[in-house]
Amino acid sequence: MKTRMQVIEDFIEALRRIDGRTSPWNSDYDFSTDLHGDVYYGFNDDVNSFPQVQIIINDERIYSIGGGVRFSNIELQIRCYTYDESVEESGEALASDIEHVISAYRLWAPDIDDFRIASVETDGGINAPYGAAIITAQVLFRR
Repeated sequence: MKTRMQVIEDFIEALRRIDGRTSPWNSDYDFSTDLHGDVYYGFNDDVNSFPQVQIIINDERIYSIGGGVRFSNIELQIRCYTYDESVEESGEALASDIEHVISAYRLWAPDIDDFRIASVETDGGINAPYGAAIITAQVLFRR
């Protein structure tokens, strides 16, 4: 059984493995982005290094199913920031790398019951060469 912060810390450690090399969970997948470990919990207005990822908890719901068994469903907002002349491609590449990490959750966090992406939004390159993408995800785990 995990706490909310243990789930977030495990996810951050998994995202920090996005290093531009081959995925540790699937040897057929090569990461397109090197995050240099710039993955943080919480919102930070001062983004000074790129690419960067910030994890924010939007909502948490706790469900009791009886017998002392409780589940948490957390809605995460994963904010991705890039700086590149081809801003849309770099944002999509980072979002794809994050989607790969989420799809491999059973390997890096086998005690999580479900981890799904609800939506992916980008800024469409409006602030080029700065780019932003927001991924909304749902995590279900036993408390």
